[in-house]
Amino acid sequence: METKWVALFDVAGEGNYTITDISSYKDTYVTGTYWTDDMGPFCITAKYDEDGNPEWHIVYEVHDFKSTQGKSIEVLQTEEGILDIQRGVYVYIRAVDRAGRRNSVLVKYDSLGNLEWERILQKSADESERESMMLSDYAGDIYTAGLRTDLHGAVTVFITKYSQAGVKLWSTSYYNPTIRFRHIKCDVRSPDQFIIGGILEEGRDLCYLRYDSIGTLVSITRHESPEQEDVLADIKIDMQGNVYMAGVSTSSETDDDYLTVVYSRDNDLLWQNRYDGRAHLDDIPKAVTVDDSFNVYVTGKSQEEDGTTDIVTIKYDKEGNEMWKTTFSGKKNESAEPYSMGPGFMHFYSYKSSDVPVFSIAGTAGTDVVFLSHSINGFYSWTTRYKGEGERSAPTALSRDCIAVQTISGEKTEAHLLKYGKAELFGIARWD
Repeated sequence: METKWVALFDVAGEGNYTITDISSYKDTYVTGTYWTDDMGPFCITAKYDEDGNPEWHIVYEVHDFKSTQGKSIEVLQTEEGILDIQRGVYVYIRAVDRAGRRNSVLVKYDSLGNLEWERILQKSADESERESMMLSDYAGDIYTAGLRTDLHGAVTVFITKYSQAGVKLWSTSYYNPTIRFRHIKCDVRSPDQFIIGGILEEGRDLCYLRYDSIGTLVSITRHESPEQEDVLADIKIDMQGNVYMAGVSTSSETDDDYLTVVYSRDNDLLWQNRYDGRAHLDDIPKAVTVDDSFNVYVTGKSQEEDGTTDIVTIKYDKEGNEMWKTTFSGKKNESAEPYSMGPGFMHFYSYKSSDVPVFSIAGTAGTDVVFLSHSINGFYSWTTRYKGEGERSAPTALSRDCIAVQTISGEKTEAHLLKYGKAELFGIARWD
């Protein structure tokens, strides 16, 4: 397999770097964090050309914030004739102010790195963000969503929708002491369907909130089960409004298991399935996705009797019947596990319209980073390893043709960006 280019991400000079998200089509855009022993951390965003040369970089510094971190990036592009029209580079930034309160900032740059607008997400003085994320729908509008906590520990859900011009289209918040999430996941496809879900602190059940096109909360769905759910690993919604959730469910007999749950647009339970690995030990899902035929794919790690872990992927049909299961194991005495990176996970990709769609999984095997291209028919198209020149390496972001790897050596943190050619484009997907 040919690697097109590898770039050390060090555009701001000597220091420490990590890449948290990539958006690539022809040019490549990345965002992450840069810091030195006496400065930062600061959000840093950069653009690379098709040959891997950096064209520009922006370090986001605001005097009211003592630190900023780049969390995610969206580059909206459309094809008009033979031209690729750049619609904007959107960067979502986590920031900490001088009082120690966590905030978030949405920034738009043009293709040359010029700041077009920024929106500091306002909240009352006694609130601090616990977690948040950015998503975009198929119409190109931008959403920010997350959890805020006040001085008394009350947790509020918030969602805000922006146009590409930075106009706030709607903003909403929701507080209910009985709907208190430990963590949240979100997804959006068509503009009239936004979902936010998580594990409830009271009862430890899966739960999701569904919003319409103007930000109205239209339903609350709680999945009650006799077991306890510890983590909502991933949530997806398809164009018909069906909701797919993968979580960690704990049983006294089989420890942690994959729990996959599917609800209809009307919030009726369609099916649910548990997966307990062959050793009946801990099985932890990391991602769920759905194809155009409503087949469901769940990927995670499964523990063996010797204590090592394998990457296990399961395909269910639209009725919840298991179609196949694949296992990727490391070398002898070596654990393999997938990495989840941000709000989205597995995306399908076909290099040509006639190709069978495939998806990729990024993770680790021992001390190496691994990339697995997986067919929807239940076999691996290819696998490859990358070894960084440090003590520990891990993937931190993945687009359809670029992968970011973080390497730590002592107190030094480096980030590398790897770009693949056409042979690797077939099957590259995102765990971002």
